Amino acid sequence: MTMLMALLLAAVGPDPDGIPTLADPPLPTSLAAEERISPEQEEVRREREATPKFLLSLGLEGRWTTPWGSANHSLYYVDNPNGGLTLLFNSNLRWNDLFRAGWGTSLIGEVTFVQAGRAGGSGRGRGKFSAGAYVNFSQDHYSGDSVNDGFGNSFSVDNLDVTSYLVGLTVYQDMGEGVFLDARAGVGAVHFSRVDADYRFNFQPAFRGAFLQDSWNFASEFRGGTGYRFGQVALTLGVGLRLFLPPDEASTVKIDAGMFLTFDVDLGLEIGF
Repeated sequence: MTMLMALLLAAVGPDPDGIPTLADPPLPTSLAAEERISPEQEEVRREREATPKFLLSLGLEGRWTTPWGSANHSLYYVDNPNGGLTLLFNSNLRWNDLFRAGWGTSLIGEVTFVQAGRAGGSGRGRGKFSAGAYVNFSQDHYSGDSVNDGFGNSFSVDNLDVTSYLVGLTVYQDMGEGVFLDARAGVGAVHFSRVDADYRFNFQPAFRGAFLQDSWNFASEFRGGTGYRFGQVALTLGVGLRLFLPPDEASTVKIDAGMFLTFDVDLGLEIGF
């Protein structure tokens, strides 16, 4: 009897319900097919795709600036064009002895190429942290002053105009509530205007002659500051140090000048795109 039941079951065949059909869904072939992207992850992905790779900001700064550094380490000699004499001015000179604090402006363009986080602003303010490159075109005006050496000799210099062209790196850190910190460092070139002087030496008629000649030299700057952003616009406040190799003295003058340094306080307006 048992043998007969086994033969009947073999003749009937396997249970048709256990055989898969084309209507049944295929089994997953990999773990990736089972993974699903959460709505939060999808939103982050879309934001990254929508964020520009490069961001642009333009700024305009007004600046109070004062020069410092040594203009002459030792004795200063000047040739009198009228009498053909070489005259001695016995006093060490600093740039702030010769030129008073002045005012300047800067036009700055920044391109951001590193971004981290989302800050909800514009330009470099789109990221909590950003870094990029900048170009800076600056003009400064310093009024000339008078100096004497304590022996009755004196001279007065004309005004000095300084124009600088700088490129460098800049960083930005969002602090929340619209407040941010930023810094930049750059190098470039500086142009000094020609400066004449009125000389009054003992036992010599007063005369006028050149003091500095029109010249170019190397420039660098370091600046740090803070600001407040609302929408596309931001107000900035910063302090900076600029280091210029000195201007060339006139051919009739012999001085031993050090670097022309400036300490700056700036207030600016920035627009992000």
